Amino acid sequence: APDVGVRRMARDATGEGRVEQRELDERRYNIDYIERFTTKLFTMQHGTLPPNHPAQRAIEDALIRCRKENTHLPKILVLPEWKDVNAAAIGKDTIIVSLELMRFCRTYEAIVGVVGHERQHLETGDPFEPLREDAHERESSIEPGGIVKDAATRYADKIGRSRLFEVRSDLQGATAKLDEAGVSPMGYREFLHDLDTHTRGDKKYEPDIAHGSPADRMLAIGFLMRYFDFS
Repeated sequence: APDVGVRRMARDATGEGRVEQRELDERRYNIDYIERFTTKLFTMQHGTLPPNHPAQRAIEDALIRCRKENTHLPKILVLPEWKDVNAAAIGKDTIIVSLELMRFCRTYEAIVGVVGHERQHLETGDPFEPLREDAHERESSIEPGGIVKDAATRYADKIGRSRLFEVRSDLQGATAKLDEAGVSPMGYREFLHDLDTHTRGDKKYEPDIAHGSPADRMLAIGFLMRYFDFS
């Protein structure tokens, strides 16, 4: 059999290696591919519910109720074996919600609020941001100094934008747009309060930089309620 180095030189000579790398790059920055791959990964690990399951039907109803107008509905899936109290927006058209989160919510309005928060991420294209950042860093790394030159500035900027996305999804997606749709945002605020109590009892829990603590997020919504009537 040919030596590995010989095969590599032959592949480079024919351009085959460059084609493979280009295909990998296209996949890496293709939001549709990432959405399919990530959704499949989560569903393989945590399963899905049948379409007629009460929890799946309830989450689809929440997806409709979280907005006043529904010209387009993203796909939403309940993952029964996902043991975290969590939900996520994937790509440009998918939301996943753990069954554990649905059990955790004390009110239906809380579930609608969580879905509204995740739907806001899709509506403003937040899942695209890591791809834009990665591509920008790749371009900058070619320049003298590149990433190393302003790594601290970029990291601070990334943290700021990530936190902005979460605040926007809380205040717009899970508060203002819920109120516009006729659903009280108080359920979502209570969810954040319960989540704060729950996580405080977990010694392993550390709030991530983007989301911050549930207590801070709850206070931000409470501040907004000083100036707007969400009753």
